[in-house]
Amino acid sequence: MHRTKSFFVGQWQIEPALNRITCGDEQIQLVPKVMALLLVLVEYHGEPLSQDRLIELVWPGQVVSDSSVYQAVAQLRKALGDSGTKKIYIERVSGKGYRLIAPINEDNKTAGLSPPPPPPSSKQPPLLGLLVAIIVAIVVSIGGMLWWGQKPDSADKDFAIDRIASITLVDLQTESAQQFAKLDALNQVLLTQLMQIQAMKVVHHQSPDKLVDTQVVMTGKINQQDALIRVYLQMQLAQTGEVIWAQLFEGELNNLFALQDSIVDTLLGLFKRGQVSPAFDSKSVEQRSFDQYLLALHLWDQRQTPQLQQAQQIFESMRQREQLFPLAAVGLCNTYHFLHIYSDWTLAQALEKCQPLLEQALKTQPDLGQALAAKARLLNSQGKQLEARAMFEKALKQAPNYAFGYMWYGNLVRDLGDYDEALAMTQKAYQLSPMSPIVNRSLAYSHLNLSQLSDARYYFERALTLEPHYSKRPVAELEFLSLNVTRAIAFMRWAKQHPKLIDREPYHRLTQVQIKLALGDIAVETLLQALQEKKINPAFSLYMKASVQAASGDIEGALALLKQRLEMHKDRVRFVMPYLSVLYYLGNYEQVYQTLAELKPKLSKGDVVIDKDNQYLVAFYVRLQFKRGQPVPAGLVEKLDQWFATSTPKPNHYLAGWLVDRGQLVSAKLMLLALMKDGWLPDFNEDMLAEYKMRALFVAVGLDEAVFDGLLAENRARVVVGLTSSSR
Repeated sequence: MHRTKSFFVGQWQIEPALNRITCGDEQIQLVPKVMALLLVLVEYHGEPLSQDRLIELVWPGQVVSDSSVYQAVAQLRKALGDSGTKKIYIERVSGKGYRLIAPINEDNKTAGLSPPPPPPSSKQPPLLGLLVAIIVAIVVSIGGMLWWGQKPDSADKDFAIDRIASITLVDLQTESAQQFAKLDALNQVLLTQLMQIQAMKVVHHQSPDKLVDTQVVMTGKINQQDALIRVYLQMQLAQTGEVIWAQLFEGELNNLFALQDSIVDTLLGLFKRGQVSPAFDSKSVEQRSFDQYLLALHLWDQRQTPQLQQAQQIFESMRQREQLFPLAAVGLCNTYHFLHIYSDWTLAQALEKCQPLLEQALKTQPDLGQALAAKARLLNSQGKQLEARAMFEKALKQAPNYAFGYMWYGNLVRDLGDYDEALAMTQKAYQLSPMSPIVNRSLAYSHLNLSQLSDARYYFERALTLEPHYSKRPVAELEFLSLNVTRAIAFMRWAKQHPKLIDREPYHRLTQVQIKLALGDIAVETLLQALQEKKINPAFSLYMKASVQAASGDIEGALALLKQRLEMHKDRVRFVMPYLSVLYYLGNYEQVYQTLAELKPKLSKGDVVIDKDNQYLVAFYVRLQFKRGQPVPAGLVEKLDQWFATSTPKPNHYLAGWLVDRGQLVSAKLMLLALMKDGWLPDFNEDMLAEYKMRALFVAVGLDEAVFDGLLAENRARVVVGLTSSSR
């Protein structure tokens, strides 16, 4: 039973009889259906309601589309001021629907919730609110009619569609699981076509309920009835959810190219602008070839080795029949590239196969941005960075919304050592395709290169959420997450399953060296020497050699190698900190101070703002000053204490060291024992002196070295047992 009397949701007073909500001096008139939605969510407080259930409860007996739900929820969230990334009123539960999470009270004395202020523009006089309600009701009715084949006479004339500067394309929904795979690939085709539109930012999302920063969101459905295909599209204002245009397109299953052509022509007419360069040349694309292209594109997008191999077969059969049009040639090249990412292909192998494809594609269609970007990636792999940079710039002019183009460009400038520009390029890729796991991983590496560890881990873990079964996860995890027993076992199993890839990729071999060092196997000099002939980043190679020296007890030898490494990159904190850490361990405190003061002058002034990326650097500086017998800037120790107490960082030996410095020995002891119980292993990628430091911390908290050595031996044995059991 819906409420009729006034009550409170959070800090908002709800007056159902008046279709009104009030917070302080702010008074907002709700559309009747939006108020009905709110009352339904109140009635089922805390329980997720699916779109179908909401339609049944809010629009009983009416024929409406899912877009009516999206629109009503968006309007309700806007009215409540619930526009932040973390929702405090209405939460979407993945796969289950929407639910009200704010407290409900008969008065606001115990509501306990301070919502964000509603948008200033949301306040409306009652008469205007009634007018808006009528207009929205008409628009919702049109949206419901469209799916059933009735077309509106025109779009909303109050919004200049031809002035849209940014749009989010949400993957089209299929009505049932029985849809042909090639219909799903229409998402990629429409995205590719929209990428080419002049002076427009085009963002790609898989879900309609993601936070977007574009003016307009385009959603839609694909429905198949026998040989008839119906595509319903609509555009909504991102902030209000108002529908500004909608149309139903119909075509035949055996002529999907004509259908997408019709859609693109209509959109170009609406936007009143053309494409920088056409993605398809309709004269050179046969219908059968287009159908094969769609199927291969669908398989490619699965990002699994068997499906990629099927896509490869389809594209290569098109090539044998001389039906591989330019964009399909790029598709085959991208398939080879994905076989490198998701299987045991080397990058050189993939790019070698790409070269003739791209040459032919560009000969036929010289301004195809996707082909130009792929060719630029090829040039970069061949060491032709200047040519590659020029071609990337040309490619992105032709395909200004091609996320992979920006990502590959970021890889180029990263290889050149310009980590700031690499981050900027990868951020552009992320803005265009925030749900791509590959783009998220690339963004994670861009942050990692700048020692922005918290952001690096955030985007890496986001990529894992998007793609939990990523085939190279055991390798990538060791770049961003601390080594432990579980991750060591996962990597060693993966290495055993991919011996060719381990042999071909020097970086994987070096990761193997790090695992061996963590397990106490320091006899890896032969392996390092075997890698000399392979192309390895000199800085990484020197770091690994220094790690081997440190593991074998030659700390002075490790210091010499780190100094040599530092001379290559004097301006990078990421390269200087291992050097300073070893200097500190050897007791050269004055030299450490001079280098650190030159590198980070704000530390000595005490005006540094502590964050997740510099927290342990600041703690290192404080500890250094204690060792030097010098004063610490006023308030800095207290700021660190407060930071560690409120930011709740993950336990590690750096944090345990700070607790020891502050005399919190019991807390430090419990943390150290918990780390060992959770499978701690010395992570040479993170700190080549981790084992020495942990042993010293065990002594400092009242546990002797034998306890540490025994627990470490147990963890190392757990790895051996895990590998033995997995091989049976």
